[in-house]
Amino acid sequence: KRMEAMGFRFVKRWNDRYNELVQFKAKHGHCKVHRTTSLGTWVRNQRHLYNTGKLADDRIKRMEAMGFRFVKRWNDRYNELVQFKAKHGHCKVHRTTSLGTWVRNQRHLYNTGKLADDRIKRMEAMG
Repeated sequence: KRMEAMGFRFVKRWNDRYNELVQFKAKHGHCKVHRTTSLGTWVRNQRHLYNTGKLADDRIKRMEAMGFRFVKRWNDRYNELVQFKAKHGHCKVHRTTSLGTWVRNQRHLYNTGKLADDRIKRMEAMG
C-alpha cells in the first residue's frame, strides 16, 4: 500500500512538471527551459531517461505531442545503423559521425548495464 502511495506521488509529480512545461511553452513559445531552474533540471532528466531508453513511451508521446523535441528517437538511430550495416556489412561506424557517437553511447550503456533489455535484443538480433 505504501509503495502504491509513493508510486502515485511520483506519477503526480511527473504530471505536475509536465503541466509546468506546457505552461512554460504557452508563455514563451518553446521548451528551451534554462538549466539552472528546477523545471530545467526536470527537462534534462527527461532527456537523460529518453537517451537511456528508460522514459516510458506514453510520456515520450505526451511530450512530443506538446511540441517537446528529443534530439533523435532511438528507433531512428537504430534504423540508420541497420541501413549502414546493409550497405557496409558491419556496424563499425566511424566515431566522428553522429551515428558513430550514438553507437559508442549504446556500447557504453550496454557495458555499464544501463541499456534497456529490449534494445539489447534488437541490437543483438541485427548481429
